[in-house]
Amino acid sequence: MEYLDRIKELCALKKITIAKLERELGFGNGSVTGAKTTYMRCDRLNAIANYFGVTMDYLMNGTDAKANQNALIVSDQEREIILELRKQPRMIEAITRLLELSPHYKRHSAAKATS
Repeated sequence: MEYLDRIKELCALKKITIAKLERELGFGNGSVTGAKTTYMRCDRLNAIANYFGVTMDYLMNGTDAKANQNALIVSDQEREIILELRKQPRMIEAITRLLELSPHYKRHSAAKATS
């Protein structure tokens, strides 16, 4: 699998088109799909990797298992919520306290602590 295939796969997981990815990253129309015939610049590959939460190594080689396991594909709405939460530490504290009351969260946290 080539890096363009991995980019397409990540777009599919996030349920966006390559055109939307290009727009969100400020790339020209067709600059990602144009990589079929030319090489993509490193700064663009890095921007795409950061956007999807993977490493450039994963995009290029598909071999960075750690990045693949830790990749978290979020919707645009979830991304907006995360960005807003980062601006409000008291809200994060309140949500954390609320999550601590959840039995599912307790099981997940306990399992994570033992691994």
